[in-house]
Amino acid sequence: MGEVREFDNETDWLTAVFGVIAEAFERSDGDFGIALCGGRSPVSLYRGLSEERRPAAGWRIFFTDERCVPPDDGLSNYGRIKRLLLGPSSIPEEMVFRIRGELGPGAASEEYQKLLEREAPDGLDLMILGLGADGHIASLFPGSPCLTEKIRWVAPVYEAPYAARVTLTPGMIFRTETVILLVRGDEKREACREFLKRRRSLSEFPSMLLHEHRNLHVMIYLG
Repeated sequence: MGEVREFDNETDWLTAVFGVIAEAFERSDGDFGIALCGGRSPVSLYRGLSEERRPAAGWRIFFTDERCVPPDDGLSNYGRIKRLLLGPSSIPEEMVFRIRGELGPGAASEEYQKLLEREAPDGLDLMILGLGADGHIASLFPGSPCLTEKIRWVAPVYEAPYAARVTLTPGMIFRTETVILLVRGDEKREACREFLKRRRSLSEFPSMLLHEHRNLHVMIYLG
């Protein structure tokens, strides 16, 4: 594991996360593949990136997971990220590779697997994940059969809160050079403690798998 950092204000937290992103971009060859997550944890990050006029040239945007709803649905991760970051940043559509959740979990996961094999055969440069209160990351929930999937990079999730989903699997997480785990908000305090203790099983607490990643940055702001 790389580093664990805790902050007492959002400004310092955002500055540090921006720094990890910048370092990952500098290490890339200018063709920067980054996977973005949904949820509440990254909202201020995406707003901040937009205000700093990022994404920059060379960024290619992928997604860690998606609900199986149309892209203009209020539950769509793509829709929220488009409003917060992609639209204000005016990033070209051809540089954004969304999961077409409206196809349904099976068809959408198959399509995204093929897309990643074509667009990111060697993996990604950076992945941003948020820690769920139940320990989930992306749409890898407690008890998920996808938690040990290392061959396929994308999997359908038929049973999940609100809607069926599509998620990246550990197979792609461990093909990603750098992973940032965002731990944001007071409601994540207990989950943060459990993650750092490392006592829970993978099935109980899916984020445990990240402890095995070679370049993980855990960025904590519980305010």
